Amino acid sequence: MKQSFKLLICLLALLPPTLATKAQMKIFGLPIYVSFEAGYSDQLRHGPQTSNTHIQGMRLASLAELGLPLGIRLHTGAIYNSTYSHKTQGYYKNAYVYSNSFGHSINVPLYAGYEVPLFGDFSLFGFAGPTLAIGLSEHRLTHTVNMSKEVIDKIKKSGYSFNYTAGKKELYSAKELKNLNWMLSAGGGIRFRNYYVKSGYDFGLTNINAAGKQHISQSGWYVLGGFRLTF
Repeated sequence: MKQSFKLLICLLALLPPTLATKAQMKIFGLPIYVSFEAGYSDQLRHGPQTSNTHIQGMRLASLAELGLPLGIRLHTGAIYNSTYSHKTQGYYKNAYVYSNSFGHSINVPLYAGYEVPLFGDFSLFGFAGPTLAIGLSEHRLTHTVNMSKEVIDKIKKSGYSFNYTAGKKELYSAKELKNLNWMLSAGGGIRFRNYYVKSGYDFGLTNINAAGKQHISQSGWYVLGGFRLTF
C-alpha cells in the first residue's frame, strides 16, 4: 500500500514540470489547462476460457491539457483507480468459489481531443487515444466450498481458467496478473464554464494473464465530474 501511494505521488509530481512550460507556450498564444476529476468506473475482466469479473471503483484524476488552434486539445496526466470486486463461481457437485478483490492502479493517458461551443457558456468535447494502465496492487481473498480433487481435476480437463485455492493472494507479486495493460480510450462530455461532466470507455488491448495461455483482457467505462483551471 505504501509503495502504491508513493508511485501515485511521483506520477502526480510530473505535472508541475509540464505546467512550468506555460510561460513558453504563452508566447505562441497556446493556453494550458489543469483539470481535477472524480467519479465512478465499471470494468470487466474477461476471456474466452474464463468467467467474467466485474470490477467497480472510484476514479480520481489530475490532467494537463494543451489547447491548440481549431479547437484541438492534447491531454495527459495521472488517473488513480481504487477498485473492488466480488465473485461467486459454481461448479460440479455443488462446489463453489467465493472471492473478493481490492485493487489500486494508475492510468497514464495520451489523448487528442476536440471542443466546440454550443450556446452561452456551454461547449461539447470529445477525446480518444492510448492509455497505459499500471497495476499497483490487487489483493484477493478466496473461500471455497466442496472443492474436492475430483472437481478440480474435472475442471482442469475442460481447459477452463479458474481459481480454486482458498486464502489471500497478491495477484501481481504472485504472477497471476501482468502489471501493464495497454488500452484504447474514447469519450466525451459537456462543459459549462470551468465545470464539466464526461464519460468514456477504455478498451483493453493486451493480455493481462500472467499465469497461463488463456487470453484475459480488461475493459470498462467510467463517468466523471471535474473542474478546469486555465493558465
